[in-house]
Amino acid sequence: MKRSQRLSLLLLIFLWPLVAQCGEISQYDYNKINAAQTLLSNNHPKQAQAQMVKFLADLGNSSRHEYSKALAQLVLGRSALALNQNQQALQAFNDAYESKQLEEKQSQSLLLTIAQLQLNLKKWQQGVNSLTQWLKITPTKEHKANHYYLLSYGYYELKEWTNGLTAIKTALHMKPSASTNWYQLGIAIAIRQKNWTIAQDWQRVVVIRSPNQINQWQQLTSLELRAKHPKKALASMRMAWQRDLFNSSEHYQLLMQLAASQHIPYLAAQVMQDGFAKKKLKRTKDNLQQWASLLNQSRQYKQALTPLKELAERYPSKEHYQNYLSTLLVTHQWQQVIELQQKAQHHHADSPQLQLDAAIAACQLKKFNQAKSLFEPLVHHQQLADQAKAWLSYIAQVNA
Repeated sequence: MKRSQRLSLLLLIFLWPLVAQCGEISQYDYNKINAAQTLLSNNHPKQAQAQMVKFLADLGNSSRHEYSKALAQLVLGRSALALNQNQQALQAFNDAYESKQLEEKQSQSLLLTIAQLQLNLKKWQQGVNSLTQWLKITPTKEHKANHYYLLSYGYYELKEWTNGLTAIKTALHMKPSASTNWYQLGIAIAIRQKNWTIAQDWQRVVVIRSPNQINQWQQLTSLELRAKHPKKALASMRMAWQRDLFNSSEHYQLLMQLAASQHIPYLAAQVMQDGFAKKKLKRTKDNLQQWASLLNQSRQYKQALTPLKELAERYPSKEHYQNYLSTLLVTHQWQQVIELQQKAQHHHADSPQLQLDAAIAACQLKKFNQAKSLFEPLVHHQQLADQAKAWLSYIAQVNA
């Protein structure tokens, strides 16, 4: 239980008046009890406690002083609270309440305090029972949002999710401006209930209040996905990225996946590039391949040359050279195509297709002799022979 709740509990206790009803308490008893109350009011709880312990012992089991005993138990309970002795306070207040000597209004207030103390002491079932009883016997106009929040907290600890959700919904309906921890309790209960719609609505409140906490945006995204709202999930995570809140590869990967699933490959590529720039994503072979693929999917061929070039240089292979060279062809970078084929040949990663592409690039640059020397070995290649022969025929016509 929060410290602020304990303080409000003490305030409630000390505001109770000490009532002496004519004919129910002797002047002697009243003076004794009032003296202890005065000590308590003057911040001397130990002395007040000692006086009430002795007073109750002196009364013993006399049935003629039941009301005096009840009032003494109240002061004893207040003294224990002031000394942070919650268990002793609860016992004293229980004795006063069970005596049935107090006036109805005071008895009702005491029951609420007992409920709060029971919850404070993690006596969850007793606390829920007492608070529920208090809500039943008091007018609705006396019910506050805080009462339902405490009730929902008790239900949460008892794992009674349905009752807990009902209580916290009532609390938040009564007080939409409640502190964030109220909403977080509601979210936790709604998640247990698998009520994703309510959970995401309350999580949005938390995000609005804590817009710079990436974990809150991530939770909102998760809840929106569970509620089957992928577009909202994408928008939430994108907003967190735009606020520059990402601090781990997990955040980048999540937004990339959401963008890709919504068929927005260029956004996914932008996110990935940002992750590389901020060193949150490693430039591994798989990541570079994914980046290049996303850029190619979004037809950003010139931008795709960056990861394709890095792949060819760091991980030379026929596949990487071919992918890089194909994109160079698409962007009409003929000279680089020729140079790349030569580099691939040097790394023993050449292939007939690379040779054909380099020959075509040489033709585009009107380097026909070089092109011819590249085409001629391919006339015997089963798959590429027709293309090679067609290009050689074209060269012959140009040179005629």
